[in-house]
Amino acid sequence: MSFFKKAAPFDDARRRLFRLYPHMEAAIDRVQREVFGYYPKGAAPYGGYNFNAKQLKGVYIANHYPSDIMKAATKHEPGLRTEQQQRRLDKLEYLRRRGKGPPKKGGGKRTKK
Repeated sequence: MSFFKKAAPFDDARRRLFRLYPHMEAAIDRVQREVFGYYPKGAAPYGGYNFNAKQLKGVYIANHYPSDIMKAATKHEPGLRTEQQQRRLDKLEYLRRRGKGPPKKGGGKRTKK
């Protein structure tokens, strides 16, 4: 009993055919590629499959960082504000000085009576 795998019978016939007619090898390979979508190893054109099959890193990077960095930063420095928050507070202060801002808590119309 032999431990080596025997070559398929069509492999021997194919080798003998190509020895007799070497110009047919390219034509047979072309037809084989068209019919089966087969490329010999190393002869396939670059299709970018490895690049497209890679897992995306953005999901892992987004999960690594906290959802809101400002929340974490204000724990360490309480007076820290974003530019938008600071602008809103400045506008509110300006409107209150002119008497156009919202009333203080509990100081609505009904409490003045």
